[in-house]
Amino acid sequence: MTTTTATAVRTPTSRSDVVVRPAVPADAESIATIHHLGWTRTYRGMLPDTYLDTLSYDACLARWASALVDGTPLDILVAD
Repeated sequence: MTTTTATAVRTPTSRSDVVVRPAVPADAESIATIHHLGWTRTYRGMLPDTYLDTLSYDACLARWASALVDGTPLDILVAD
């Protein structure tokens, strides 16, 4: 597994530092929230509601929590 270190990035609009770092197990809830809402809201009207209504936040959280702890090499970065 490749080790990635956190990097400070200066954003042109805010002039504040944003730290971009590899995701860790503690990030699973935030990632799952963005992932689940992204699917259920973005694809509403493009995919059948019956399919989108079956997507479970709890299942999404479980997948991300498992992926971030089981040592699977992921190139998932988060911004703080």
